[in-house]
Amino acid sequence: MMKKTLCTILALSMLCGAVSSCSNADDGQGSSAAESSAASDSSISAGASQETSAAGITYPLSQDSSIVLTVGVTASDYVTDYENNYLTNKLEEVSGVTIQAEVFPATDATTKLTLMVTGGQELPDILTFGTDTNTRNTYADAGVLVALDDYFADSAMSQPFLDRCAEVGFEPDYVLNQLRSLDGSIYAMPTYDYKPTNVYCNRAYINQDWLDTLGLSQPTTLDELTEVLIAFRDKDPNGNGQRDEVPMSGMYSYTSNSCSLNWLQSLFIYNDLTANRYLPLSETDGKIDVAYDKEAYREFLKYVNMLISENLLDEAVLTQSLSDMRAQLQTEVQTIGMMTGSASGFGDNLASWQPIQQPVGYNGLQQVTAKSTGIGARWCITTFCEYPELAFQLGMACYEDDSLLLSARYGEEGVDWRYAEEGEESIFGDAITPNLCVINPVWGDVSNQLWQAEILPGLCSSNTFVEVFDGNKLYGEYLHGQSVAKNMDFGPAEEDIVGTILYTEEESDRWNEVRSTINTYVEEARALFCVGQLDPNSDSDWNNYLAELEKMNYKEMLEADTIAYKRTYGIQ
Repeated sequence: MMKKTLCTILALSMLCGAVSSCSNADDGQGSSAAESSAASDSSISAGASQETSAAGITYPLSQDSSIVLTVGVTASDYVTDYENNYLTNKLEEVSGVTIQAEVFPATDATTKLTLMVTGGQELPDILTFGTDTNTRNTYADAGVLVALDDYFADSAMSQPFLDRCAEVGFEPDYVLNQLRSLDGSIYAMPTYDYKPTNVYCNRAYINQDWLDTLGLSQPTTLDELTEVLIAFRDKDPNGNGQRDEVPMSGMYSYTSNSCSLNWLQSLFIYNDLTANRYLPLSETDGKIDVAYDKEAYREFLKYVNMLISENLLDEAVLTQSLSDMRAQLQTEVQTIGMMTGSASGFGDNLASWQPIQQPVGYNGLQQVTAKSTGIGARWCITTFCEYPELAFQLGMACYEDDSLLLSARYGEEGVDWRYAEEGEESIFGDAITPNLCVINPVWGDVSNQLWQAEILPGLCSSNTFVEVFDGNKLYGEYLHGQSVAKNMDFGPAEEDIVGTILYTEEESDRWNEVRSTINTYVEEARALFCVGQLDPNSDSDWNNYLAELEKMNYKEMLEADTIAYKRTYGIQ
């Protein structure tokens, strides 16, 4: 195992020293990796106490005691000390140099950083925030980021990344193409933070106590779902003699998993939980297409219109806040039969609730939302870094050894967490094996163990962050895990999910406002159809809705999206 190899190498090489100062600077103009590192190759030469990993990388990365790498990070009230800090020490062991956190205010870190860029001020060697696509483009245009293309093209330097891509099932070009800026270059290192409960998050929960009281089973079809909701409305499942039951409720959000409308749509047609409402590519012959103009979407609107008119779905799903919904769920005498989203809102009533398997819906559809994790960007190296090759190799070490990622999240191995042992189970049961066991939770606690920020690049497998189940079933995350285990087989494959699309400046100027206007119109029309101000059963109202979309040029927009998508992912 690569993680074991690197840990062993570090243990063997702990006696080697290295420290000191990387202050830097050039004239503020951008440069390629090859140009930036020409003067620094000697800082990564092997020494007698260094060892070479299976990927051919020598650790510690440097033995030059004159180097300090500065890392820009957002401040956290939970961090007591960045210098005397377990994660800092861990990065120093791997790199062989001093790691110095340059802390930015949490509330406006990117704003401050951008002001530094525009003002020509010296930046940290490495940036762990301000790495999103638009900000990267801005910084690259300003000439303050190092293009990493040459490093990635050099297999001797990028072998850990190439090996990790093979391990998790990604083509390297697929990953790197998603990071390219408008000028075609790569200015960050890729990250893929796969967490099953985030991917399969559009989930539904049912009041199992009510089902048991009424002698009912969980619904497995659309018709059975309707029958259960009617029983919840009419048969006094909470036993208080009042007709106060709300069969199904939720909060309002067009893109939240806590909005019951979003789960209900998935019984009729796919819902990607974005404002774009893209369909899986396997259903569209590889073209970008949407749900909101399809007949199955109209059937969804008809169904919701019926549920609301029959008092089976609370009309408050169109207006209610998350806090109001949770207040409903936590009353002593329970009044809610079904809800969607997170199980963290049940409070003392948690034991009454269970996740359901996605019922078979309209025209036999049994499909759940699978949100694209997407390839993210971290670890931008600035042109103020005197040793960009070393900074790149430190980021590259995160692909070779997942203990670095785990330490950045969970703390010290053997103290705060350990690797899972054979036979241990996760909250997902047999569906996903655990990778680690948390011994002492430190994320979100005040300590000097972490930087309390997602700072490192890395490509996660399906179980990298999956924890051993501690046996506590009265725990919201356990219900999330059980929902994933029941439903993950019904989601589209990652490659079928429309991920991040990178647009040219011309495409953005032409379509961004149009796309926003269309998405707002579709959202508002959904609400009107649901409550009956527009009648989804009326051909006239439905055709007028479609005609308005045509006026907005939505089909032309989708053609432009398809072109940009194929360019982003290198599809011919």
